[in-house]
Amino acid sequence: MIYLLNEQKFKGVQNLILSEIRLLNFSLDLKDFQALIITSKNALKALETNKIKINKDLQIYAVGKNSAQKAFELGFTKVKTPSKAYAKTLFEEFKDELKGQKCLYLRAKVISSGLDELLLQHGVKLKQMIAYEKLEKKPDKSELKQPAVFIFTAPS
Repeated sequence: MIYLLNEQKFKGVQNLILSEIRLLNFSLDLKDFQALIITSKNALKALETNKIKINKDLQIYAVGKNSAQKAFELGFTKVKTPSKAYAKTLFEEFKDELKGQKCLYLRAKVISSGLDELLLQHGVKLKQMIAYEKLEKKPDKSELKQPAVFIFTAPS
């Protein structure tokens, strides 16, 4: 059996989901910020779930195209993405225009990029809000068929 460790469907392949996203409850007013920084579309899903009023003129810095697309779907009109979908690239390409701005970083409970520290060290007035968390799911090993091939598509 071939197991793919994500949700993308392929004929003859079984999906094995090892994590899930839990959106957290919060409230905020986006009008308090000049920019919103997101490294996952889950941050925007959390805005939507918490019924946060969208400030369509807020400048969005999205790490990737999927996050940017979700921002446009929610009604944001000013969305920028870096040339490569990495937090470090987002920082390098936009650090000068973010410097001195009051920014909100909607993020996961655990982050590995260090983007928050880079922004703070560069003089960005950064407020961080934990909008979601990634939870580990243990598979039922008794349901796995042998022999097996596992395909991993992301470091997480």
